[in-house]
Amino acid sequence: MFIYFALYCLFSLLPIGPYMFDSPTAAAAALAGSLAGVMDVLSPEFIKDKTGQTGRLNVFIVLDTSGSITATDFNSSRKATIDLIRKLATYEVQIRYHVLSFATEVIDIVDILNIYTRDNENRVISTLEDFDPKCHGPKTGTNLFAALSKVNEKIAFLKISEKKHFNETQNVIIIQTDGYSNIGNKSSLALKMIRSTLGYNYTAIDHTHERLLDVYVFGVGSKVKKEELNSLASKKRGEEHLFILENYSNLGKVFNQIISDKTVTICGLAQEDVPDDSSFYTHPWHVTFAGVRTKQKCSGSIISQNWVLTAAHCFGRKGSDQVPHKIEIKYGNKLYGESSVMSKQVIMHPKYNVEGLKQRNVKEFYDYDVALVEVDTPIPLSWKARPICLPCTVPANRAMKKVNSTCEQHRNELILLNRTSVSFIQKTSQGLKRKETHIHIGNQRRACVEKARNTISDAEVTLEEYVPERFFCSGGTINKKDSITRKGDSGGSLFLEKRKRFFQVGVVSWGTHGSDDVSSKFPPSDARDFHINVFKMMSWLKKYLGNDIQFLSDVN
Repeated sequence: MFIYFALYCLFSLLPIGPYMFDSPTAAAAALAGSLAGVMDVLSPEFIKDKTGQTGRLNVFIVLDTSGSITATDFNSSRKATIDLIRKLATYEVQIRYHVLSFATEVIDIVDILNIYTRDNENRVISTLEDFDPKCHGPKTGTNLFAALSKVNEKIAFLKISEKKHFNETQNVIIIQTDGYSNIGNKSSLALKMIRSTLGYNYTAIDHTHERLLDVYVFGVGSKVKKEELNSLASKKRGEEHLFILENYSNLGKVFNQIISDKTVTICGLAQEDVPDDSSFYTHPWHVTFAGVRTKQKCSGSIISQNWVLTAAHCFGRKGSDQVPHKIEIKYGNKLYGESSVMSKQVIMHPKYNVEGLKQRNVKEFYDYDVALVEVDTPIPLSWKARPICLPCTVPANRAMKKVNSTCEQHRNELILLNRTSVSFIQKTSQGLKRKETHIHIGNQRRACVEKARNTISDAEVTLEEYVPERFFCSGGTINKKDSITRKGDSGGSLFLEKRKRFFQVGVVSWGTHGSDDVSSKFPPSDARDFHINVFKMMSWLKKYLGNDIQFLSDVN
């Protein structure tokens, strides 16, 4: 970690050459990955509670109006800012604005303490459009310290006056400047005051933990002092907060390309901070339905408004089997309102065949045990029904706050170790509950898979043929109490959490002790479960989901 930040700081000190500007497209992608993540977790579906509260966000926009800024440049900066405000307005988040102009002195254009203007998008824009930068008169210095001190002053006032919601409100500071401070104290001192006001360690070089603060800095032109701007921008792992652009026109291009992509679904959101005795939607992607082949209950996961991912064995013994009638798919919660949709079609993987190894004395073989269910009407997305993130897709990329990632990078991000903690949903006497287990890969996989040998004692197959790499193996972790699946869990998601978002990495398929009679609380030491690895199914998934979900470019 020290090396990472040392290199980050070293390169930030290099002079800006004629070919070292960020392109608008690259800057927009990086900013979208970071800022969209901030906005997504503030959506009402993510944090809504009994009182109907929604996310809160304070946006402080700091505009440079010093002597080096021409009228054309300021108008470009203003237009870009207006575009940004309009983009932010597309999110269902309570946003309040403070817009200020700084030269030698600071002028508040939109005051966050003005209840008439601060949270009304049109009034904020109208006030900004009416502002005349000539109001600064002959005082044309660049006092960024004064500007950020004003921001700190407002945050400090809100901390006192709004104690109830202050610790629930995120603060985003967006700085636009073409140069460097030539009057007043060091601007970094003001940032230290802001961090202190918010209760953060102002000497920290890693700001990843600063949940309530993001500082984005846009340096425009060839005269920017990158060292100073770098000292202001947040430094969070896997994110970019400092951008150097060639001109103010490019700033407008950046803001135009970010955030409001209506084709990108916000995935993997779930209510987390709830009382133990509540029945809030901690797994809004989970669905249940009656299986066709065995009539037993099966589970699945919402991956878009139109599609549910589940196990093929819920419907037949071969991928070519036809599902004779529509399936009712239930989602939500009985206590707070259960809803349902009907299936339009069921698509099982063509290579799925329970009898595929029958000639070699294997009674049941579950390779490629995966299916897609298309619903006849789109599932209304809300806080009780929300898709889980599917890796190797653009929505998942945004959730991870990544830029131009590959499918392999997604896998490495999610499956970090030979033993990775994961969860699945299980129906209990107290309702649906998350159960914890671990999947074993690498040099730990074989020992896990070995326990499946007891189910094929008379078979003429190798263990590798019976449990190929398309399966994750879970259970039996040393010094851990791994839960095991039961009947009815089949088809459900095997998932994990990353950056407060949930990603599906597997589909629950079969187990060595899958029975209602086996205690999930105290399972046998040799109990193992096997799950279809979704990373191995990406090409097939893209074939049917490509019109609904945008996959990463390397998924063929």
